[in-house]
Amino acid sequence: MKKKNILFIITLATMIFLFSACTESTPKETACTMDAMICPDGTSVGRVGPDCEFEKCPDLPVDDGTLVKGCTEEAKICPDGSAVGRIPPNCEFAPCDPRYIGPPETNNKNEGEIEEKHYCPDSSRGAEICTFDYTPVCGWFNEDIQCVKFPCAQTYGNSCGACSNEDVEYYTEGECPTDMIEE
Repeated sequence: MKKKNILFIITLATMIFLFSACTESTPKETACTMDAMICPDGTSVGRVGPDCEFEKCPDLPVDDGTLVKGCTEEAKICPDGSAVGRIPPNCEFAPCDPRYIGPPETNNKNEGEIEEKHYCPDSSRGAEICTFDYTPVCGWFNEDIQCVKFPCAQTYGNSCGACSNEDVEYYTEGECPTDMIEE
């Protein structure tokens, strides 16, 4: 009888060991924010779990360590005066800075009137209470914010609302533009 009990216990322990080795622990799913980062080649990547870090940007093919294969060295002058080069895979020109406001006529301003940037003072940062007066402004985000679509800004009800957002560098009067400037 003792041999049967010992054999039963050994068999039971072996089965428990085998079944526990076969079970697979499923990793916890992580919800990441829907941020996007623009890569040097013009593509964008999102955040992935489990740490919600940005995906790695695709590697650029290089020739002698400086030039991208297949793209010419031409440059295009943007409306703000900066220059952009061609990027793979289609060797199209890199986009110009979407935060550039453009000439007065694209902003529905009178001829000769220039869009004035109002920089947010430190004293208005993080304001918890703002008035309800509706004087729309376009709050333009600082360079830490990576935008996928123009404009790199958001319309706020007034300057207090715009400057209370730590990511807003400055604001312009009126609602934000909706279309990219024709080049």
